[in-house]
Amino acid sequence: QIINTKHMNILTEIKRIFKKNNWNSVVIYGFGTWGNRLLVYLKKLDIAVSYVIDKDPQKVRNYPAYRLEEDLPDTSNVCIAMKRNDPNVRVALQEKLIHSSIWKLNEVVKEF
Repeated sequence: QIINTKHMNILTEIKRIFKKNNWNSVVIYGFGTWGNRLLVYLKKLDIAVSYVIDKDPQKVRNYPAYRLEEDLPDTSNVCIAMKRNDPNVRVALQEKLIHSSIWKLNEVVKEF
């Protein structure tokens, strides 16, 4: 029961941020454990993944994937799906995608 409640809370929080900001898609930064977990929730909510940014884009299947150093297509928002906090990632994303909202998964979805 605890797992189901936590799962529902995470779904509710993700749905809330997308509705509040009028987003219907997202770019995922980091396609490790957290990025793949996030993908499960996004699929359940029918939220599209525009593309993925990862240091190893070859491991990403089913989505366009880029390295941070590459030219990145414009997007409304990027979710940083990493457990460790690296402020340089947010700064680099903000510099490259100046019109995008950059948000960190565990800052918005506390239970993640």
